[in-house]
Amino acid sequence: MLLFGGIIGAAFGAGAFSLRTQLIKLMGLFALPYRPSIGGMILSGVLGIWFHILLDSPLYEDIQPLYPLAYNPIYGLVSNSSVYAFCAVSFVPAIVLYLLSRAGSSGK
Repeated sequence: MLLFGGIIGAAFGAGAFSLRTQLIKLMGLFALPYRPSIGGMILSGVLGIWFHILLDSPLYEDIQPLYPLAYNPIYGLVSNSSVYAFCAVSFVPAIVLYLLSRAGSSGK
C-alpha cells in the first residue's frame, strides 16, 4: 500500500502543479507565502498519502501498509486514543508555525 500510495501521491502532486496559480491565490487568503515547485508538490503528495496510511494502520486491521504482505503488522501497536491524541496535539505546533509564518511574511 505504501508503494502504490506513493505512486498515487506523486501523480496527485504533479496534477496539482497545474493548479498552482489558484493555489497561490488560495494561500494568499491565509497570508501565507507560497512558491510551488513540481518537486515540492510531488513530495507533498507522496508524504501526505504515506502519513495518512501510517496514521490509519494502527487503527484498522484490514489496511495492508506493506503489501503484498497480507496482514497489517502495525495494527494495534498503539491505541486508537493515542493516534487521535497525537493528531490533536499536532494541531498546536501547526498553529504556532502558521502564526510564525504570517508574522514573518508581514514584516517583508
